[in-house]
Amino acid sequence: MSDPLASSPGCAGATLRSDPQVERLVACVEVAFADPALSADKARRIARLAEEAARLIRRRRDEAERGALLAELGRRQAEIARLRRLLGQSRADVERSLAAAGAGLWECRLQDERLDWSAGVYDLFGLPKGARLRRGDMLDSYLPGSLALLEKVRSEALRRGGGFRLEAEIETRHGHRRWIRVSGVVERAANAPIRLYGLKQDVTEERGALEDAWRLSEIDALTGLANRRRFEKELDSLSTAPGAALLLVDLDGFKQINDSLGHLTGDDCLKEAAARLTAACRGAFLVARLGGDEFAVLFAPGLTRADVERRGRDAAEALRFPVGRGDFMLELAASAGLALASTAGARDWIARADLALYAAKGAGRGVFRSFEPTMSRSRMAAAASIVLSEARLAG
Repeated sequence: MSDPLASSPGCAGATLRSDPQVERLVACVEVAFADPALSADKARRIARLAEEAARLIRRRRDEAERGALLAELGRRQAEIARLRRLLGQSRADVERSLAAAGAGLWECRLQDERLDWSAGVYDLFGLPKGARLRRGDMLDSYLPGSLALLEKVRSEALRRGGGFRLEAEIETRHGHRRWIRVSGVVERAANAPIRLYGLKQDVTEERGALEDAWRLSEIDALTGLANRRRFEKELDSLSTAPGAALLLVDLDGFKQINDSLGHLTGDDCLKEAAARLTAACRGAFLVARLGGDEFAVLFAPGLTRADVERRGRDAAEALRFPVGRGDFMLELAASAGLALASTAGARDWIARADLALYAAKGAGRGVFRSFEPTMSRSRMAAAASIVLSEARLAG
């Protein structure tokens, strides 16, 4: 006897026979067909009923599977939505954290140079959040020197790939200037750059703090004048500049004041001397305290020899003043020696200024002298001056 379920038109017998419910139905049909009294008409009706039953079983099974698949799809869609919410929250949290730190994310699509910024970058440039921008719209925010550096670094990064970093000065739409640090990465596809992205951060306060620290490292803490480090740097830069002048000043009688009236009075005396020297040497490029009671003044090119000599005499005169406590008074004075720059370099310049200072000290307290080639001393005095010159440069 043939299997009516396997031979029924449009019915995949092997698939149906694998279903337990169909197997039970087949068993029942086989029992019915085994009855010798079964007529052909009844057999055909039983076969049709069995086929219809099998279809119903399969439909119910398919509907159950479809329901399970839909339920699973719904669960996965819910999970995807949850992950998207978490990702959105994480990005928002990152952007808020960056904005609080004065930073933000940026992106530039090279195809159309469209910019995509997080809220922090809009804040850096003083622009409304969400404004649609292209790179060309923002180039005028960079100061000329910074723009030139930006273009150079960007072009090099696009050429070689990889990352880049620079600091640039910008002016916001509200007219405020600030320094930003730009870090970026070049994204490439098919060996060609397609996108730039990275981080921009406000470093104005950081740069200000570094500049303040650097300035403090070049300032004499007691007098507020430049210190030896700053003096030596500027001395080298001006040593061969025609018309530049160097004035060396030593206080006369300071040791006696310090020993007799104490270090606090001595400190006050140095502060007063620094103020008077600065006022007397108007137009000076730099006024410095080299240490102890030694001072130096640098004049940049522009003043005549007569001008700087007049300022040297004014300095010697201004630094003559009484110092004391109650009825006990001492007089401070200063010797000053001037030399013009030459092509021989810094050591020769300071040595000639020392010769002039030595000549002033030899002439008495509170005297100014300008270097002359005819100045001469004994070998011992010359050697002492050279040692003093070396000491000034060596610190």
